Amino acid sequence: MKKRQRAIQAIQIFEHLVLPTSDQRRSDRHSAKKSTTPTREPKDMIRKPLLAIALAAFFGCAPPEGEAQLTMAQAQAAVDAAETEARANDWNLTIFVADAEGAPLYLRRMDGASARTTDVVMRKVHVVITTGGTSGAYGEALAAGTVDSIPGGIHYEGGLPIFVDGEFVGAMAASGARGSEDAQAVRAGLAAIRATSESGL
Repeated sequence: MKKRQRAIQAIQIFEHLVLPTSDQRRSDRHSAKKSTTPTREPKDMIRKPLLAIALAAFFGCAPPEGEAQLTMAQAQAAVDAAETEARANDWNLTIFVADAEGAPLYLRRMDGASARTTDVVMRKVHVVITTGGTSGAYGEALAAGTVDSIPGGIHYEGGLPIFVDGEFVGAMAASGARGSEDAQAVRAGLAAIRATSESGL
């Protein structure tokens, strides 16, 4: 939770440093009418993003050394395995992997998967990151009235947490088939990187 709060704080600082305010945007538009020269120096366009990235690392967006984290190579391997499972069963899926903070690592939309599935997988992962459990379990609890609705969430099965050596490192979801089939493809992906959907602790 503390790491997530630090990440939010860093993002807010990033926006303050990099994104122009409404007053700045009005000033830029006014200046642009009078002159064709750029309103910002090229050095500023480089310096501010670099400073924001440094601050993001300082506030803990990057996992501390030694802390388990999901790599892009692992994410790709998991997606490859999930796609293999999908092809073996003639499912056209969109498959998505995010890290423990919910930041995207890998997204793949197979030929034949509808555009809507891209939104669905992101919503499933959002539920997993928020609850720490599967999107299917959230759906069951929501139907039973034991949990509140998650803004932006979705109750379909097929979103699973990723645990490596008992530590939560991310979430993975698939969409395009039945919920149980989406989950089956995701489990194949987790198995490929020796991960599980439960902590085992």
